[in-house]
Amino acid sequence: MDPIGSIKIAKDSTFAMLLAAQRRGWSLWYMEVGDLCLLEGVAQATMRPLMVQDDPAGWFTLGDAERRPLAALDVALMRKDPPFDMEYVYATYLLELAAAGGCLVVNDPRALRDANEKVFAAHFPDCVPPLTVTRSAVLLREFIAAQGDVVLKPLDAMGGRSIFRVRAGDPNTGVIIRIGNPSHPERPGWPEEGGCRGWDAPSTPNCGADGRRGGAGARVPGCWRVHLRGSVPPADERGCTVPCERDGGYQATR
Repeated sequence: MDPIGSIKIAKDSTFAMLLAAQRRGWSLWYMEVGDLCLLEGVAQATMRPLMVQDDPAGWFTLGDAERRPLAALDVALMRKDPPFDMEYVYATYLLELAAAGGCLVVNDPRALRDANEKVFAAHFPDCVPPLTVTRSAVLLREFIAAQGDVVLKPLDAMGGRSIFRVRAGDPNTGVIIRIGNPSHPERPGWPEEGGCRGWDAPSTPNCGADGRRGGAGARVPGCWRVHLRGSVPPADERGCTVPCERDGGYQATR
């Protein structure tokens, strides 16, 4: 998981799982991605016993570190947040070896690589509004012109970060598209691909073409930017929730 000392326990779903598992008598072991390793063909990790408590003044206690095979665990939860970079991909390779050794890895490492939370929607064209994925400024402009009102969303961000609503004829269109370019100085670390996803109505990414909710999410009514991680943060002057984390590409809302 991400560093446990920096999580927000009031809304962190991983922390909620840890509390629930501990209440049910499970032993907890803490690892970060950098603790994984492969030694003599065995996926292992430097891990520490963990105890948690629902106390903002001190919510965890770690024991002494020891290196153990991942297959010695009953269950390994992959709870590292994006960015979905090569470090993340390499971690899934090691987790696949742990799964082959008998450890239940949640979610399946291959699914974590293959089921991109935005592009995967293209497998269900009858369930989603118009969608395009591209880094081409020409194609993005054509898509904006055709849809009239879109939201551009980066493929490698999440939680409302770097999302822009653009209407046809918006004078800021060119600047927004340039920021989405991986070589742009204001967009360090963006991937080789950009992307754009078209939505038929202002809503969450869990909506269908008619704008009806199809999944869980929290947002300020009438706002096109969704917040999917716990309670809704304070709204800004436009009524939109404050961006919180990272996803990836460029998406659209009409």
